[in-house]
Amino acid sequence: ERSKPRKTESTMTFVMLRLFYCLLLGASSNAFVVPSSSTTRRQQQQRFWPLAATVDVKAASTQLLWETLDEKQSRPVLNLSNREMSPEQSSSIKDSSQKNSDDWNQGQIWSETEKGLQALGFGDDFPTLLLQACPQLYRLETAMILETAAWCIDTGFDIDYIMREPRILSYKCVDVEYGLDFIGKMLMLKDTNASLGIIVPPLLLSGIDGGLQERAVQKALGDASDATYSANTRIAGDAVAALNQLKQQRNNKI
Repeated sequence: ERSKPRKTESTMTFVMLRLFYCLLLGASSNAFVVPSSSTTRRQQQQRFWPLAATVDVKAASTQLLWETLDEKQSRPVLNLSNREMSPEQSSSIKDSSQKNSDDWNQGQIWSETEKGLQALGFGDDFPTLLLQACPQLYRLETAMILETAAWCIDTGFDIDYIMREPRILSYKCVDVEYGLDFIGKMLMLKDTNASLGIIVPPLLLSGIDGGLQERAVQKALGDASDATYSANTRIAGDAVAALNQLKQQRNNKI
């Protein structure tokens, strides 16, 4: 009669150990479950910027005017040393200015830009408004955007002015400054800074683009002139060398 309680106690102990083992096994198996790529991507997006999944990455990847001009200006205008380049070599040249979207598509860059713009006085609802008007801001360098924003504010264009044309922030500060001077000359303003009130955001934007085009043409003409001079010098040198070689061959025959 005394052995029965012991049997019951041993049975209960066995059941408890069995239950504990099952719970432990289940916890350990779940610990080694590999999260799906979509889950990992969402976690990474939330880590950098909560609204990263709402950004149009394709639109943000589109090149801006100044990026296209920089790309064209980086190519040689006239390079006769490449006159024998094969089609395969030519087709292998790729656009080096395009960044891998993995470097910014989760908000890695924009999260820092957002903090910087908030420090300058931008309100709480500005991220959505800015990115809708200019998706490229999502990937552009934080330092460039903040420099342009600070210059605009210091010059007299307040935050409301910038929010009316957010694309201004997508340009380098030096280009915005040149664009303001360019539009001042086009309008024949004696003092551009004193006439900021008549320079509405779209007008400033057109001045920036006009200034970029103007400098691009000037640089292209200068590069073409230099390249032509170098090519003519090389051709003249080749002709003299060929003539000397021909004279040497005649002298050898004599």
